[in-house]
Order: sequence, then structure tokens, then C-alpha cells
Amino acid sequence: MKKLLILLVIGLFFLSCDDKEDKDDLGGNVTFYSTCKNTTDTKFIGDSLIYNVSGDTLFIKKYNTFYNCCADSITISSNIKDNFINITEIESSTLCNCLCKRDLFYFIKDIPKGQYKVIINHDIDTLNININK
Repeated sequence: MKKLLILLVIGLFFLSCDDKEDKDDLGGNVTFYSTCKNTTDTKFIGDSLIYNVSGDTLFIKKYNTFYNCCADSITISSNIKDNFINITEIESSTLCNCLCKRDLFYFIKDIPKGQYKVIINHDIDTLNININK
């Protein structure tokens, strides 16, 4: 009986292991970033985030998000750790002491199959996505 219990515990341990692999660098491709926007533009009130999943690719569109005024480009870094996709938006320059609203569109591809929580810039708000590949 004791051996059966030990085998059961070992079996449950292996069943509970996550078969997803961590990926240190998923990269990301910025497809559009705007110049500083006129603050009276009312197309979107406040900042907005729209996302879509197609196959193994996550598409993100951010509207009216504050970035540094001097940033002449924005790039993306992303990785997978456990069931989290961590995305960091990197501004080319943060030398100005001002912020302005910009739009930013990007995508991340080749995401392994699974369910994830997406964290952007260490924000506590997350997106829940499912990659079916």
C-alpha cells in the first residue's frame, strides 16, 4: 500500500509538470508608431489597447499611450516565462522631460501553443490569450 501511494505521488508530480518551454527572446516587430499627437484629437478618448490572436501571432494596437517626446523609434522585447508573455516597449530616447500621446502597433509571432497571460511594461493588468497554432 505504501509503495502504491509513493508511485501515485510520483505519477501526479510528472503529470503536473508544464511541457511549455520558456523562451528568452520572442522578439517583436513594430509595424507603426506615430509622432506626437495633437491632444485635442478625440478619435479615442484616453489610452486604448486592442489585441488580436491569429494562429501563433499576437497583434497589439495601442492608441493614445504616453511615450517620451524625444523617442524617434520604439522597439519591442518579449519573452515567455512559465505561462506569462512579458513585453517591454523600448523607447530610443528618454532624454526629454516631456511625454506625448502616440499610437503604437506591433506583433509577436511564433508563440508556442498554450494559454498565456500577457504583461506589457510590467503593468499589473494582463491580457489572457490562447494560442492554438
